[in-house]
This record gives sequence, structure tokens and C-alpha cells, in this order.
Amino acid sequence: MYRASWKGKGDLNKANILSFGVNQLGDTTGNKPGIHAEEDALSKLIPLKKKKRLEQINILVIRVSPKNKIQSSKPCSNCLKIMNILPEKKGYKIENVYYSNEEGNIIKTTLKSLENEEKHYSKYYRRRINNH
Repeated sequence: MYRASWKGKGDLNKANILSFGVNQLGDTTGNKPGIHAEEDALSKLIPLKKKKRLEQINILVIRVSPKNKIQSSKPCSNCLKIMNILPEKKGYKIENVYYSNEEGNIIKTTLKSLENEEKHYSKYYRRRINNH
């Protein structure tokens, strides 16, 4: 999964890419979660000097299969939490979230909208929920 943060009015042709990230696998026992691309990229954002207003950024998440087919990359519930907390600590605020769906389309939405939808849980967190 690939993810990028950028400034601008949603036009990728004029995007100023601030960071990017990729998924990192957790341990093989399933005791330690992997890191999703969203968290990886947000952790790489360069902190801004303290300002009164947060810098507006966008986030793009795309998932590609081993056969180069675009798949659903809708952010999971844990990534939504991270997207609400981590950017602000670094002086940013996510304006729009773009992600790929099963049909290969890019969906544009906001964190607020995603939080109001049915939650998506990654395999690691589904397993934890079912074991408790």
C-alpha cells in the first residue's frame, strides 16, 4: 500500500509531496501489528514550527495487488485514529482523504465522513476483537 501527503487543492499534477509510506508487516505470530502506509507516511512528515493555524494537507492511499490490480485501500479504524492525532502534533491537518476502491477508482472523502461510516478493521485488529 502506498500513501502520500501533499499540499495543494487536490490536483495531483501540481502536488507538493511531503512524505510517502508503505505497509510494513508485523511479526509472524500475530502479536505485533504491522505498520500501515498511512502511519508510515505521517510519521515521516517534517514537523512545522508552531503556528496559529495548522497546515492543510491531503492523504492518498492506494493498494496494488501482486498482479498490479488496484484494490481497496480504505483506511482502517486504527489508521483513522492516527490520522486524527499524528498530523496535528506535527503542525498539519488532513483536509481530504483519497483512497482506492475495488473497482480501481479513487474515492475522495474527509476524515469526518470516514469516522461516520462503518468501521473497517485490519486483519490484526479483527483477530484481537474476536479473541476478546
